[in-house]
Amino acid sequence: MLKTSKIKVDDKLLELISADSLRVNRFGLYVTVAAIVFILILCTTSLWFIDDESRKLEASAQTAVNQSIARQFEERTLALAHSLDAPAKRFYQTEDCEVFAVVFALHPALREVVLAQPDGSVRAACRGHLYSEMTPRAVGTSIADQRATQDAIAFSIMSEHPVFSEPYVRQHRMTTYADLVIPISTGESVIASLSLTRLLRDLVGEANLHTAYRLDILVDGSSFPPSLYAPIPEGSVSVETQLSPLPYNVSFITTNTAPKTLLVDSTPAKTIIVLALGLLFTLTLLLRYQIRQMRSETELRARVAIQKTFNDSITDGLLVVGLTSRVLFSNTAFDKLFGYKEESPVGLSVREAIGISVDVVDPQRFHEGKVVELEYTARRRDGTEFDCHISVTPLKPIQGRTKSMGWLVAVRDVTEQRRARLALATEHERTVMMIESMNAAVSVVHLEENNNELLYANALYCKYWGQSVEGHVRIRDLFNQASAVGHTAEIHDKKNGRWLSVTRSVLPWPGKGASEMLAVTDITDRKEVENLMQVQAKAAESASHLITMGEMASSLAHELNQPLAAVQNYASATLTMMQKGRTSEDRVAEALTKIINQTQRAAYIIRRIRSFAKAKGGEANITTVTVDKIVAATMELALIQAKRFGMKIKVCVLCPGHELVCDAVMIEQVLLNLLKNAMEASQETDSETVEFTVTATDTQTIFEVADHGCGMPVEPDKVFTPFFTTKVTGMGIGLNICRSVVESHRGRIVISENAGGGTIFRVLLPNSTFAPAETAQQSGDSGTATDSNSQ
Repeated sequence: MLKTSKIKVDDKLLELISADSLRVNRFGLYVTVAAIVFILILCTTSLWFIDDESRKLEASAQTAVNQSIARQFEERTLALAHSLDAPAKRFYQTEDCEVFAVVFALHPALREVVLAQPDGSVRAACRGHLYSEMTPRAVGTSIADQRATQDAIAFSIMSEHPVFSEPYVRQHRMTTYADLVIPISTGESVIASLSLTRLLRDLVGEANLHTAYRLDILVDGSSFPPSLYAPIPEGSVSVETQLSPLPYNVSFITTNTAPKTLLVDSTPAKTIIVLALGLLFTLTLLLRYQIRQMRSETELRARVAIQKTFNDSITDGLLVVGLTSRVLFSNTAFDKLFGYKEESPVGLSVREAIGISVDVVDPQRFHEGKVVELEYTARRRDGTEFDCHISVTPLKPIQGRTKSMGWLVAVRDVTEQRRARLALATEHERTVMMIESMNAAVSVVHLEENNNELLYANALYCKYWGQSVEGHVRIRDLFNQASAVGHTAEIHDKKNGRWLSVTRSVLPWPGKGASEMLAVTDITDRKEVENLMQVQAKAAESASHLITMGEMASSLAHELNQPLAAVQNYASATLTMMQKGRTSEDRVAEALTKIINQTQRAAYIIRRIRSFAKAKGGEANITTVTVDKIVAATMELALIQAKRFGMKIKVCVLCPGHELVCDAVMIEQVLLNLLKNAMEASQETDSETVEFTVTATDTQTIFEVADHGCGMPVEPDKVFTPFFTTKVTGMGIGLNICRSVVESHRGRIVISENAGGGTIFRVLLPNSTFAPAETAQQSGDSGTATDSNSQ
């Protein structure tokens, strides 16, 4: 048997196995348990049988004693009745108590004899010479209240024979009496009172039952008198016997009152118990042995099942090779790896199983506990080859031996690993080649306290800063000082006067932890191009401005011609009147006043044109201005265009007095351009009105220009492209400039279709120029931004 101490499986591991109980042979255990149960049942039955026989013997002996007492009681009572027959008749005649002297002497239990008349009264009474605990019946008293005696008198007269009455007690005493009634022919009766308690006590004393038994008188099956003795204990051996010649319902019962002895005190019981204990001890040892053997078997099978599960779950092929180089065991992974399906490699040599022999290695190394590893190309059963890694490990020797039992050969398919390593190396080379070919200086520095270790630097970084980490640190400091957008920032290196675009990221570096990578690109040329484009955009904006002024020239000429013609007419009229001498001081003053008003009107028109023309040439003038003033200034020039196109402008300011922080002249140019585009678009339809509406919210001001023209003929995204236009005479930069102006105010332009036909332009400006850029993006109506030049 395997010792439990040698096969120790972890209890938690056995709990896993117990989920599906292992089937073990429990027949011997069941037989042993059945034998133990049988012996216990047999021992219990034997003891019960001995106890039952003992009770039967005791009851038999007690029955014999009862019969002896009953026989003696019958003999004495009958002898008493016979001895009273003749004296009773003489007593009836003489009423002399001496006739009973001999009877009282022979029968101590006889207490008294009375002569009762038919009406129940006592005519004469005699008492025994011995002590009596009863109060005798006096002459002249009645016995009519004594039911038992009356019943006996009636029955004796009827049968004309002496009759014993049922037991009774007198004067509430605990002594039991019975009356012997002897009928007289005249209807009178002689009644002899007998103490049953004294008579039975005498009989029990003669039978020597004073200490062993308790005697009770029964009437109708119940103790009489009821309160004389305590109830009979349950389980006691009691024997009941009829008391003859008393009535049939009177008997006595004897009960063994001696303390019950233990069953084991008997010799047979002791013998059986000793034999049973010996057998139980022997069977218990056998049961313990079988339980240990069954547990050892369970643990062994559990270990085998667990090892088999381990072997089947291992992805490496496993072989157990004996000292003769023969395969003793192979797991499922090995069979699948080499293609063993129906056949098994067990019994084959290692060379036949996997194509390599352990003989190539010194076996002594295995006994020394050394592990041998090698790689080679193996061949499957179907002829295909694969790369594998083999590890040969000597099996541990059995306890008490020094020589190994064999070897454990682990075979692993490393074909995919080799491919992965090759692919990884190739990918590494490609990555390095890509980084080296980038037009950016890439460097990686290990991030630790007081430690700036340069982990990687490509060729371009080395060209600029060499193998030193100082270049990385200086670029990082400039990056931290710049306003970065996400991980990217544009910095100006004043040391060499170059603009650099820097991308910073933190990444885990193998073997080092968190590291910082910087990718630096020289964008000086791009910055110069952007500056040049800004200059060109300024020039294009000025050109657009001048074009707008040129388009307004003819209208301005008409506007200036009116005040100039009026001045000429007033001056000519005044001169004519002066030459004819028909002038007066008041008329001359009136004419001069009108001339001054007309010249001021012309000067105001010229100042507005000059301020509009010079606005784009200088810097922005941000001031706080009311929307009423912006609308009024815009309409002064817009009405000139309206007269030219024959249009009407419907103005609606819903927020009069609302203040806006902006460059008023630049916003006026944007609104004037949108109104002009709306009027041009309306020329292709019958519409003669352009609607100009101003509203405001808590966060922004909305200028809305709506027309009923031809609508948008192209995609809205295209109209913001510089120099794109659908007009024959347009340059395509008007709305692009308008958008630039609005976005410089942190606003935006939104376009949508008009429900009645045409287009609606909305200029959304934040109430504060310094509001965040997100404000303009989150507010306003939804729509697509476009350029009115496309109309």
